[in-house]
Amino acid sequence: MTFFRVILFLSLFLTFKIQANNFLTDYEYSQMLYFEPRGLSCGLCHGSTGRRSDVIRYVKYWPKNKYPKSEKNVTIEPIYKLSFKKFRKGVLSRKNLFMPIYKFSDMELRSIYFYLQKVNGRIKKPKTKKR
Repeated sequence: MTFFRVILFLSLFLTFKIQANNFLTDYEYSQMLYFEPRGLSCGLCHGSTGRRSDVIRYVKYWPKNKYPKSEKNVTIEPIYKLSFKKFRKGVLSRKNLFMPIYKFSDMELRSIYFYLQKVNGRIKKPKTKKR
């Protein structure tokens, strides 16, 4: 019986040891969420660093010519300078008719915000005490 316990213990230990090396860092996870969320990538419109500022023109066609086609210009603002409160409100707002609707948790939003701050150098390194 003890032989089987040893084998079971070793297999569990090796399994956890192998899996422990495969975890993503916080930066990698936040980068993955920014570029590969559920649906369209944030980077397509906002750029790889959230600095992109652009005007996109799109035309909305109605089925069977029910209404005349409508053309609109949407201004994409840089998002890397926003406070977390404004960033969260912008992502979760239903008033954004052009931006896709994402159902991010608060932790996922904080992670994406962390990526934007980190990639733009807005996160300050902690000060170390001089001896």
